[in-house]
Amino acid sequence: MKFLILIFFILVSGCGGRVKPDPFPFSVSSNYPSGEFQACGKTFHGLGTCGIQKGQNLESLGVRVRGYFHGSVRAVSKDCNIDETYHYENNSSVLIPLKGPAITSCEVSFVISPIYPEEDKAAFKIGSYEGHLHIKVNEANSKWYGMTTKVPENGHKKVLIPVDDLSSWARVVFRGCGSSYDVEHLVSDGHVSVDINSVVPKLDKQICVLNGFVNYGGSPTRLSWIFAVYSPSFVKLAEPTVYYRKNKIYILADKSVSVISVDEEYDLKSHGTFKAKRDQPHILRALTTGGRSVIGTWDPEGQSWTLNN
Repeated sequence: MKFLILIFFILVSGCGGRVKPDPFPFSVSSNYPSGEFQACGKTFHGLGTCGIQKGQNLESLGVRVRGYFHGSVRAVSKDCNIDETYHYENNSSVLIPLKGPAITSCEVSFVISPIYPEEDKAAFKIGSYEGHLHIKVNEANSKWYGMTTKVPENGHKKVLIPVDDLSSWARVVFRGCGSSYDVEHLVSDGHVSVDINSVVPKLDKQICVLNGFVNYGGSPTRLSWIFAVYSPSFVKLAEPTVYYRKNKIYILADKSVSVISVDEEYDLKSHGTFKAKRDQPHILRALTTGGRSVIGTWDPEGQSWTLNN
């Protein structure tokens, strides 16, 4: 397989890059969040959660949104008091300046609208895409755990909530999104398994936040669960084929992909090579003009992905 990949790159190395249409439903019209952003020291893909102590400055979360080529990022949150549009150039990580003390939990929504090279010559539509960050304000010394889920309409998805290994049962409570959930769960391998369909029986196309707690003796752990219910017609972008050899990463993505990237380097192609050190992980990206994307960390040493779902 590695030999075939190298042969492919030799054959197509002279091919130029350009934007191309995405033949599948766009992410934003399907309600599938796919924007990349960083907050509280983590990288998120579409959905994210951060906890912050009450009174702490929101700026400490370090919220940044990834923009491709040129374009704009709009950040909106009523409770976090922001509604601004930021223009960027040259594949920027756009700082979102949340300010003031954390008083009330809030959701910040991002709309990323890229402008690609020679886009004006493209005879097809290019889509924006979105990201959503839930910021949970907690009391001092309280325990908190955040979760994210993307699930198709009428689909099924479970999450694992960590609890004390010594516990046998745990009470899980959620409120919000039309739900009132209060169930005792059996603990297995230090976790309880919760199906979103049990918490929210009717999964309509939406983005919503559940808040609650898990209690297994002692003080409870507060829970936040942001989820997106997307159209079943949405087609997830296939994971690219990746190979590392002699300080280079070779990427071969789906033919509908217009942009590939390693760390801060970008190329307007569905395949390409990038210089990369072997002794450190690298952020890899593949993106279509419809906003469908794959984002993850590639470990050259172990030749393995850790995807940001």
